[in-house]
Amino acid sequence: MSVSVEKKKISDILDLIKTGFETGDFSAFFSSFTLDENNSDVNENCFFSPEKDKYYEGVDSVKAAFKEISENIKSGKTVYSCKKIAISGFAGVRRKTDKTHLYDSLIHTFLFFPAGKPALLLSTKKDGKKTELILDFFPSFLDSDEEYSWYGDEEDCDTDAFKIYLRKSTVFNYSLPDDNFLEEKKLSDEQIENAVNRFFDGKPDEEMFSPLEYYFIEKYSRQYSGDLEIFSFVSALRHNNYDYVYENVDNIDINDKGSYSSYLYETTDNDIKDLLFEYGAIRNEDDYCNEKYKFVYDNDADEVLVFNEDFQKKVYNKYKKVHNLNDKLISRILESEGNMDDEDDDDDIDYCTIYDELDTLGISSDDGEIVFGDANGDPRDILEELGWECDFEGETNHFGSYGVYFIK
Repeated sequence: MSVSVEKKKISDILDLIKTGFETGDFSAFFSSFTLDENNSDVNENCFFSPEKDKYYEGVDSVKAAFKEISENIKSGKTVYSCKKIAISGFAGVRRKTDKTHLYDSLIHTFLFFPAGKPALLLSTKKDGKKTELILDFFPSFLDSDEEYSWYGDEEDCDTDAFKIYLRKSTVFNYSLPDDNFLEEKKLSDEQIENAVNRFFDGKPDEEMFSPLEYYFIEKYSRQYSGDLEIFSFVSALRHNNYDYVYENVDNIDINDKGSYSSYLYETTDNDIKDLLFEYGAIRNEDDYCNEKYKFVYDNDADEVLVFNEDFQKKVYNKYKKVHNLNDKLISRILESEGNMDDEDDDDDIDYCTIYDELDTLGISSDDGEIVFGDANGDPRDILEELGWECDFEGETNHFGSYGVYFIK
């Protein structure tokens, strides 16, 4: 196994932080980052302290917080003992805490370092009472061959940044690291899928998608036997996460089964289904062939899938009325294929057009009897002229429309 670039760098930086808590001098830690002093909010540098239940955001604010910690250490007011640990998941009680903090714990712990993420266990005594905290460190950019960002696109990462969280030690499951804990451990498909599912269990909104999209999928796609982007999309569907589906539907072959979209059957959310239809999703043919559809035409296959007989007879009766025809004349037109004798000639009737249209509607004649059969070709224009408008599910682009037209 190769050494994980991410874990090794984080472990090295934790050594600098550990030195800071032992000596009160954090200068080596801060000098290891190229921070933009003119932009205190660059890349969301932040530090969370549970003791004050406060976020310090921006370079200046974080430095001020650590200056106060440093002064307490140097004055002997606070004494820390530090151990490097490997966190391997957070304890169940964490699920009942604040949603924002839970989200950070969830995505960073479970998604990015599920095999054991380097962290620090800080022990201190105050008023004779021992307190244990876990310092969890997240870089937003590492200058390596495996460049990645915790938050934001790569163009946002022209300078190093970080997030530091102090949490109670009861939040995480952790252990003292073994000699091999920095090695890159290959995850199974099941572990990768569980991590993605846990991500969507947290009901993330669109502001929370970047770590999954820009780090986890890119990193673990190399280990996953299938298509991790597709699995993540399906997981979002199963969790009814509209925002994620909306952001990623453009990148998906929506009708993945060729003639229909399996994604329609992965969600119970009607708004998401409407979105998939908007992007061209088509139901399984069996879904259209049921009693709630009177007429279904697949224009990609140029095939009428459904033409309910009762509806077909209703269309025929409407056709007769509109064109002022009767069954007897229609039978003669159909049996002569529109080539009527001269004595039947009527300038107001286009026999050939009537034959063609009725044939398209699947209507024929056998020895003077009207027969209702399978449609031939595309009867949509005829139906619309008679007053029935077809709904559409499928894809429309500058080349045309490809999908299913139907009447319920």
